[in-house]
Amino acid sequence: MKRWFCFLSVLSLALPLFGGCKTKPPQVAIHGPDEALAGTSVTFSAKVTPPEDGLTFSWSVDWLQDRAGSASCRPAVEDSTGASTKVAFPKDCRAESFRVALVVKARGGKVKASKTFKVIAIKKPQWPKALPSHWKILNDYENPGDPRANNWGGFFGTWGYQGGKCGIKYGDKSPEKLTITYAMHMGDSSCGTFEYLKGTRGKSEPVDISGYDRVAFLLKSGDDKVHRVRFEIVELDPYAATLQGYVGESELLTAGPEWKRYEVRLDNVLHPHFDRTKGKQVGLKLEHKNLEQPSGVVLLDNIAFIGKAEEKGSQ
Repeated sequence: MKRWFCFLSVLSLALPLFGGCKTKPPQVAIHGPDEALAGTSVTFSAKVTPPEDGLTFSWSVDWLQDRAGSASCRPAVEDSTGASTKVAFPKDCRAESFRVALVVKARGGKVKASKTFKVIAIKKPQWPKALPSHWKILNDYENPGDPRANNWGGFFGTWGYQGGKCGIKYGDKSPEKLTITYAMHMGDSSCGTFEYLKGTRGKSEPVDISGYDRVAFLLKSGDDKVHRVRFEIVELDPYAATLQGYVGESELLTAGPEWKRYEVRLDNVLHPHFDRTKGKQVGLKLEHKNLEQPSGVVLLDNIAFIGKAEEKGSQ
């Protein structure tokens, strides 16, 4: 009996030497963006290699050491104990650096990982307090008049394709801005707005835009979501069945939590054969493939054409 006891005691001491009682901890990496826009939420996820059952997670977010954070920028961690977490940043955050930290408890012990990223502050739109002489407002959406017309005397409305539907509110119902609602549930659905440069409903007239260099406007999300849209400029072709010629499209533009001013340079989006003496309309285009949700609200304000002869230093 004593011999067996001594053998087992020696064996129990020897097993750790051969690794029989130890489990190697897994490797942990954090996947997520390097930047986050103030006023939005971002998702970070953990990748554990090799994977195993029974893991526990603990997430946290802090300012980088030796950096003073703004009192209004307190990130909120949606789920601190899951394999992934969503972090929300208030819209008042300045340009600041943060670190998301993760502790994973595995059979082999605790494993720590971290990832550094930056929060991008929202820039306030720079819209001229006094409109320069070379700017011409197409629509400021302050007039709820009937028949519907913009500042240039052009009718404006919405269009839809493959089940996509857009609706608008302005004037008394949505003062000082155009509120655009959209809904689309098919992969190729799209909808948008249009603004005749001149003309009544269904009877657009050509307008010479050759003296303008770009188009400026303000965009903002009308809900708690981020929306990506394009700005369109359309030529009037008197020989086409729909009177529509070349269509120039901007790159994807983001409607986020704060108003943002965009400027679309005509030389960058118009076809070389676009007849600028025959401008037909402008508007926003929303496509299902570019949106993260099938419905939402986008706000548009102050569409203005900017002349080529700018005063030096003007904005």
